[in-house]
This record gives sequence, structure tokens and C-alpha cells, in this order.
Amino acid sequence: MISPATSSATHSEFAIPPIVPSQQQQPPHTAHPSSRHHFPPPHSPQYAAFSHLSGRTAEPKTPTHGSLQRQQFMQPFEHLFDTIETTRTLKSTLDDQIRRSSALIQTLQASSTTVEGLIRNQMKELQKEVMHRMEDRLEDMYSRVSSLEKRMVGTTEEQEDNRRSQSTTPSRRLQESLISPPTIVRSQHDIGPQEYHHMLDALRERLDRLERQMES
Repeated sequence: MISPATSSATHSEFAIPPIVPSQQQQPPHTAHPSSRHHFPPPHSPQYAAFSHLSGRTAEPKTPTHGSLQRQQFMQPFEHLFDTIETTRTLKSTLDDQIRRSSALIQTLQASSTTVEGLIRNQMKELQKEVMHRMEDRLEDMYSRVSSLEKRMVGTTEEQEDNRRSQSTTPSRRLQESLISPPTIVRSQHDIGPQEYHHMLDALRERLDRLERQMES
């Protein structure tokens, strides 16, 4: 038998040296620790499941009959939602236009008095201008008729003097009949439409009288 001393000596003689951490066998490192990938062994169940999933994702998906039915069922609802959204947009636009129209109507109503005053002023200015032109024309016609009457009276007097066989009574009557009426001088505001009608009637009568005298 081996004594304890001998056995201890034997163990101390063949003792295993301690392993230094630097001498431990380490797996080969990659460029970065985060780039390591732990893959299961080729024959393990995890590897078989991983390869099965990767092959399934690589295959293109084909629409099934159930998915087509689901799309057909959801299509009217999608169209309804699109229509509702379009209706909301149109309603918002319409409300904006109504607000703008209301603001414009209020502005026009507020400025209606000003616009009415401007129109009245313009009409008064136009009326004054037209009346002034009409008065100028009437005065011109009066002056022309008066000159014609004077010439007609002078010609008649010369004829009466040359004849000497007739009395001067017709000449006096002619002068009395050809006396021009006094010119009515009034402002534009005093002369109304009726006054212009009377003036035109008087001019017409004087022209008719001159025509009859010239024919005779």
C-alpha cells in the first residue's frame, strides 16, 4: 500500500499547472464583436425551422380566393369613405364661399348710399350739360330766325317804296306781325321741360310764318 505521504508526493509531482487566462483557447474574432452571428448546427431542429421560414418568405404570395372575397367586400366601404372625405372637402369650400359672399353683400349694402349719391351727382352733371347744349342750340335758332325776319321786313319795305302804288298799311301790318317775341332768359334750374316745349312751338310758328311770307 502507498502511504499518504507517498500519494501526496505523487500528486505534487504530477500536478496540473494552472491555466492562465491568456492561454485559454478563444474562438476567432471578426472585425467587430457585434458582427458575430450565432447559427445553430446544421442538423439541429432550430436550423431546420430557420431554413423553412427563410424559404417561405422567399416564395411570392399569390392571392387566394378568401383574400379576393375580402377585397371585394371592403371595396364599397373604401369607396364610401373616399366619397365622405370628398364631400367634407366640398362642404368646407362651399362654406368658405358662402362666408365670402355674405361679407361682400354686407359691404355692398353698407356702400349703397355712397353709390347712390355718386350716381345722382353724375346724373345731375349730365343733365346740366345736356340742358346747356340745348339752350345754346335754341339761342342760335332764335338769332337765325330773327335775322331772317329782319331781312324779310327790309326787302318788303324796299319793294313797297319802289312800287309807290300801294299804301304803307300792309307794310305796317307786316312789321307788326314780324315783331320778335322777347327772349326768355332764365337759369338752367328755372327752365323745365314744359318751357322748352313752348320755346320750340314758338320757333315752329315763326318758321312757318317766314315760309308763307317768302312764298307770297
